[in-house]
Amino acid sequence: MEDGGPGLEENEHLHGIFTILKYVYGLGIADYLPWLEVFDLDGHKTVLQNAIKSEIMLAAIDNLSNAVEWALAEMINQPDIFYRTCQELDQVVGKDRLVDEFDLSKLNYVKACAKEAFRLHPMVPFNVPHVSSKDTIVGGYFIPKDSEVLLSRLRLGRNPRIWEDPLVYEPERHIINKESEFVLVDHELRMLSLVWEGEDVQRSCLVLPLLLSF
Repeated sequence: MEDGGPGLEENEHLHGIFTILKYVYGLGIADYLPWLEVFDLDGHKTVLQNAIKSEIMLAAIDNLSNAVEWALAEMINQPDIFYRTCQELDQVVGKDRLVDEFDLSKLNYVKACAKEAFRLHPMVPFNVPHVSSKDTIVGGYFIPKDSEVLLSRLRLGRNPRIWEDPLVYEPERHIINKESEFVLVDHELRMLSLVWEGEDVQRSCLVLPLLLSF
């Protein structure tokens, strides 16, 4: 908006969130008569599904914008990093066109900057809760079967036992082999990656295609 207030997308996002809160804790006929759920007599289920879809799509766009802002803020705060990023873009892409998908394999430093921004400023503080399928031990902690597990993305990315100078924005920490293509996946799981490979590809970020084309 011209006055700096919320725009159309922001209002739709908020409407979706409050609709979800209203209906999740609201009274529904199917809550008391489960066999009527399939008929959705009061429209409860349909409204909730539409609100969730709207919230996911609009939140995805908003979160990406916030991530870009954090990355730019960190780079501007360190002019050397900003200059090196611009230099790589000029060498690979040039100044006569926009970045295209086929350029990504050559923009290793730019991707390292993005990964470092995600480490310091994750889109959400916690991941989606999961339930352990069996008794297990992680990091010396016993997790019984059927326990609900919630990971802090913020803590993982700023853990001083894992990262040296964890509060310092340093893209170079992610570049191990300068000769090979840089990937956003963190195989050591020091932070929650954007995408999983192999059998776990179904657990990848729902909006990854949108992110890669943003």
